Amino acid sequence: MSAQQDNSPDAGAFLMTPEMLKSVVQEISGTVVTQCWTLLEPHLDNGTLSSQNYMPCSEGNHDMARKKIKIDLGDGTIRWKTGDSLQEIVDALIPELKRVWGNPAQPTDAKHVFRQYAENWLTLFKEHKLKETTLRTYRNLLDKHIYPFFGEMPIEKITTNDIQSFYNLCGDMAHSSVRQMKIILSQVFTSAMEDGFLSADPTKSKRLSMPTKVNARSALSASHYRDIIAHLHCLNLNDKLMLGLLLYTGMRRGEMLGLMWNDIDFDQNILHIARNVTFRSNQPVVGTPKSKAGFREIPLCRVLKELLHGNQSGAFVVGNGDIPLTESTFDRAWQRIGKTIDLHGATPHILRHTYLTELAAAKVDVKTIQAIAGHADIRMTMDRYVDKRTEKIQQAGETFNAAMVAWVPLDGTTVEHVG
Repeated sequence: MSAQQDNSPDAGAFLMTPEMLKSVVQEISGTVVTQCWTLLEPHLDNGTLSSQNYMPCSEGNHDMARKKIKIDLGDGTIRWKTGDSLQEIVDALIPELKRVWGNPAQPTDAKHVFRQYAENWLTLFKEHKLKETTLRTYRNLLDKHIYPFFGEMPIEKITTNDIQSFYNLCGDMAHSSVRQMKIILSQVFTSAMEDGFLSADPTKSKRLSMPTKVNARSALSASHYRDIIAHLHCLNLNDKLMLGLLLYTGMRRGEMLGLMWNDIDFDQNILHIARNVTFRSNQPVVGTPKSKAGFREIPLCRVLKELLHGNQSGAFVVGNGDIPLTESTFDRAWQRIGKTIDLHGATPHILRHTYLTELAAAKVDVKTIQAIAGHADIRMTMDRYVDKRTEKIQQAGETFNAAMVAWVPLDGTTVEHVG
């Protein structure tokens, strides 16, 4: 393939500028990395250069789709190059490009270290969009799990095998945490693809599988739930208000901490959920609920109404202050409650889970439970939060047994059933 001076007719021909050429040729010391078809997409017609953008080749077999492209090397030299593909044309330019641009050192494998790239992605594209709780989750999963595995690896060198090896190490983690890390990795590698650092996304392989462990945060048994309620009176007023709200409303921790006295309608027996509290460096950050469905109304039951009534002081219900509790203050309160009464291993989330399960056991319809929970998807309500209580299964068996005794007496004789 020969280089030609610019003495060919070039009316209407597409000129590849030095800037475009440098974008196409990212390495010239032995390996040419091309993104040619993406770069030249505006000038392409069905994957080949249109007649306005190349000169027909008068040499060789006319059945072959060979083309000539006019190229500015950047030093005042114009070249016409002929080839069956843009890759072939660019490959032919390597000797002259080395002369014009020099022969740079081979780039190191750590050109785009995963940790640095992911940090930049998080800062530029996520920090201003994510809620404080979600951002903290991302940061925790990156620092404690993802960076220790991928942190110093060049992002270009990470393979599907590496992704699967990482998932395999997460077998003892909660399924929700692994799923969240899968989302983070997918977003990081999608960004790297868009930046042109990867030819394939290792997180998109159909071969990948995730650990099957599910969250072990079950609802309390009915007896443990009632035991906590029975000992609520043993707590001081502030702790009693905190635990009472969690026991009788199913609110998330942040929603409970963000509840203000003016959110409570004592006449209509309704709690209005309008805000959520997260923490930054121990200090409370007041924001909106977790999702659009989080803006909702919750019934104010008689027991909770009696607990709240007459104890108003300050703006926020929990802590009776004009600002929400700090994270350390909440932690100390929860520890104090656990030392005073037996919580049976409950966390605020488990109490939420238990409250929703109690609603289902009381035969409240599923759509109402979904609204009270603040779930956008009803499958979340049924699959994750509403347990099938063992005692209810046992009770169903006793009911069935009683029905069978009416049909089949214990002596084994058959009783004819009259419809």
